[in-house]
Amino acid sequence: MNEHLLQYIWKYRLYNSINLYTTCSKKINTIYQGFHNSNQGPDFLNARIKIGDSMWAGHVEIHVKSSDWELHNHSEDEQYSNVILHVVWCNDRELNLPFPTLEIQSHVPKVLLDRYSNFMKESSFIACEKNIHRVDNLIVSKCKERMLIERLQLKSTYIAELIMESKGDWEEVSWWILAKSFGGKINGDDFEKIARSIPLKILYSNKHSLLAIEAIIFGQSGLLSKNWSGAYPNQLKREYLFFKRKYKLKMPRVSLKFLRMRPSNFPSIKLAQLSSFIFQTDRLFTFIKKVSDEELCKMTFSFSASEYWDYHYCFDDDSIFKNKLAGKTTQQHILINCFIFILYAFGYYYDEKQKMNQAVKLLSEMNAEKNIIINKFRKMKVTVENAFDSQSILHLYNNYCQHKKCLNCMIGYAVFNK
Repeated sequence: MNEHLLQYIWKYRLYNSINLYTTCSKKINTIYQGFHNSNQGPDFLNARIKIGDSMWAGHVEIHVKSSDWELHNHSEDEQYSNVILHVVWCNDRELNLPFPTLEIQSHVPKVLLDRYSNFMKESSFIACEKNIHRVDNLIVSKCKERMLIERLQLKSTYIAELIMESKGDWEEVSWWILAKSFGGKINGDDFEKIARSIPLKILYSNKHSLLAIEAIIFGQSGLLSKNWSGAYPNQLKREYLFFKRKYKLKMPRVSLKFLRMRPSNFPSIKLAQLSSFIFQTDRLFTFIKKVSDEELCKMTFSFSASEYWDYHYCFDDDSIFKNKLAGKTTQQHILINCFIFILYAFGYYYDEKQKMNQAVKLLSEMNAEKNIIINKFRKMKVTVENAFDSQSILHLYNNYCQHKKCLNCMIGYAVFNK
């Protein structure tokens, strides 16, 4: 038994309610089990329960063991002052609380526990892989809508924290998120550290020179610290040392990763493309706010690394000519993970529904992302028509399927009940 399953049992009243008594022998009749609270505080809010001859109104807290109440120090937390019932799987200790305790394990059907156990032991890609195709399309569609909004709101909360940290500077935060987007899943955090170490106004004050922007960004990445033999990296290094003294730059601790990556995704190429993007773009956040359709973004994203990188993937590593123009996958990744998330966050932050709807509309007009996770869902007959769908599924997989939070998922709930 775990708390997650116990909450599910209480939420959907999957227990035998006949002859339900508290540990102090008072009969219980649940009029309303309460609203499931996913935030801090009691698990179920505003319940109405008849205990003995009295009608109680208040909150319900769920624990596997009654002793968990003390373990979590709930008695010292004012949020739990209005709890009217403590529902536990096992009453392992009498706590002398000012409200009754209900031990529920003898009232739950064994078949339900066996079904849940088998569900959790499923070793396939996701627990419902063999049955997801049987779920009604309307349920799948509603689940995807919920997942997308949840993803966008989580991103908005994160961006709001960055806005607080930057004292309301949307331009600077846009720069941090843009850099992280260029770094991708593997180097994203280090790219953000690099961006944070370079105030955007420094780059804007040197927009007359791509060489200067490259020197500052590559210098702060640590890639110019080595002794290179080529003329270009040494020229960048000289430029960087000048800017480092001028702006009193402090190099962040980063460890950029090249192993097991395609050369076109090397951090050196992505830093060069990032430098080019900043060189070509005026007032990053101002542009993001003006985004009106996907094509406008794509035209702006037609940028390439500087000429040196046409013949290199790393410093001093010659290769055959290949223009390092950002491909469609890179454009889409940055559009989603920087532009659209910031656009939605801005609307969320200032309660501008038009911006939020605009961000969702952009996702629905974009092609779906292509990766292993999306391909596997498609093989399970899950429709993935656009980026709206693919973003929903990525959030679903990363935040629910991987952690087997099936009972919090509309699809998982439908499969489990069948």
